[in-house]
Amino acid sequence: MWWSPKKDYIFFNYPKIKHKLHMWGDIKKLCSTKDAHPQCERIKKLDDLIKIIPVDFYALKNKLAPDDLEKIAVLAGVDLKKYQKLLKGKKTGIYLLGFIAGTNLESFQLVALKDLCKAYKDTTWFYKPHPTHLKTPTHKVLTHLCPNIKPLNHQIPFEFLILSGLAPQYVAGIGSSTFANLNPENILFYIQRGYVDSYTNTLKKAKILPEKGKVITPEQSIKKIMKLNMFFIGNAGWFIKIDNEYCKMTQNECYTIVEDTPTTKTFKNKKNQLVKTKHIESYKWSKFELINE
Repeated sequence: MWWSPKKDYIFFNYPKIKHKLHMWGDIKKLCSTKDAHPQCERIKKLDDLIKIIPVDFYALKNKLAPDDLEKIAVLAGVDLKKYQKLLKGKKTGIYLLGFIAGTNLESFQLVALKDLCKAYKDTTWFYKPHPTHLKTPTHKVLTHLCPNIKPLNHQIPFEFLILSGLAPQYVAGIGSSTFANLNPENILFYIQRGYVDSYTNTLKKAKILPEKGKVITPEQSIKKIMKLNMFFIGNAGWFIKIDNEYCKMTQNECYTIVEDTPTTKTFKNKKNQLVKTKHIESYKWSKFELINE
């Protein structure tokens, strides 16, 4: 989505999609629900001002002079030479991570990443966090699952990778508007976001995603999350076992296990404090509580 600094808001659409596509999906439908966002009325007014201007970034790429690309790189805050060295002429893949805290999908995206890196060993993999590095699994967790994976700046626009000829051969991960700029043959799989997903149907209608295959639903994901020895603690989020420690997925914080029974887990942190949690059901545990000072 690109906005004009002038009075009118201008929306640059994706060439295969003939209507507005953004994080709100169908604004009028979402704003008619009982638990509608408090800013809905304001956003609906903005929506009425949006003008659709289709832009095919793949076609535009061939029309840009080197000077033009340099100017766009500056505007996008991208070190062009750095990314050319990193991506150009290599068989690359980008894994799109999403912030879906406390859901089965948050852990399943890691199961899927491990399987992906195993299946495509000849590909150099990068991950792109969303919306920031602080809201997605840590580098320690990701490299445990896919040892050679490298980070891309979360702020680099995917459209810039297309314009600069650095777009990856493969893309996979959590559903997002990024997929609207892809060709079907570049998509390995797409993890549907569940009830908050506003992209899947649009991408299927545009024939970017197939009706069957490649799309992983929330129901399918829950069957696989225990593969990686992960569990969810009520007030602390997802934990994953790395070597002899249990690490928080979204923080660089790991704990050693002191007691591990079917009903209780007791951990020791770096300060030698003990924290304890009790089993609730399946992979879910109660609050992460300090039991000594």
